[in-house]
Amino acid sequence: MGEGVPTSRNDAQLHYVLLICNELTLCFSSRCATKDTVSLKCIECGNRIKVSSRIVGGEAAELGDWPWQVSLHYKSRHVCGASIIARNWIITASHCFFEDDSFRPFNWKVYSGFISQRKLFGATRSSVSRIVTHQGYDSETNDYDVALMKLSRSLEFTGNFSFFPDKVRPACLPTFDQQFPHGTTCMITGFGLTEERAASSSDILLEASVDIISHATCNQRSVYNGKITPRMICAGMLLGGVDSCQGDSGGPLVCKVSGTWYLAGVTSWGIGCARTNKPGVYAQVTQLTDWIFTQMEANSN
Repeated sequence: MGEGVPTSRNDAQLHYVLLICNELTLCFSSRCATKDTVSLKCIECGNRIKVSSRIVGGEAAELGDWPWQVSLHYKSRHVCGASIIARNWIITASHCFFEDDSFRPFNWKVYSGFISQRKLFGATRSSVSRIVTHQGYDSETNDYDVALMKLSRSLEFTGNFSFFPDKVRPACLPTFDQQFPHGTTCMITGFGLTEERAASSSDILLEASVDIISHATCNQRSVYNGKITPRMICAGMLLGGVDSCQGDSGGPLVCKVSGTWYLAGVTSWGIGCARTNKPGVYAQVTQLTDWIFTQMEANSN
């Protein structure tokens, strides 16, 4: 979303953006929507105000760097990441729901607005009212590895004043036809393992820079040998050394376009962590926007 005026793909998407526009106290556009176009600036997403992994080869993030990053705790333990996309919706990976009990919302807590698992007292803790996994998700191929979680109460977005850190804010969902071409430099974040055989996940939020890798390259025999579907996007370094890892699943792959951060991918799978010719694989959000908006509309009550 951000600075352009993209065309809405369907009525569900248009209606959802209108709901977002109506709830804001400040809208940068004089009209939030005209016919089938929407000014997505109204959502105030993809921006951050700074006061001052699965991640291998990354660096520690500062509070306010990635205000859409959240930690999903299942039965009081961090198991996955996720991204805020609206006041009461977060997006994560379907494979984070791995047993029958994990489909029960009361077993989850969502932590936002923090960067240390050891300092959760400063985080915003949210309960979950609904879990929506993609009906096409295939645990064998990892296709359609995306899910939505609806929060019991709407989040309070922060950063309305320049002297406060921007701790809680949504990432922008890309338009269905938005492109993140080969070589685009993006960012991954998470609380996952810092090396493939680490005994535990990171206590602090880590960040790393990765490059988008084309489907043609990622599907080469020496890389993933045709396993990358149109619902997937690869990012990382073919030489290895930087990657997402266990515990980062469901977290964001974001790319900055004209000053706005867009959610290009949801951390999904890979062979090992940071291995040569085995970059991270992410659910490609541009291929899933119809499903996202349709589910948010269908579960709006």
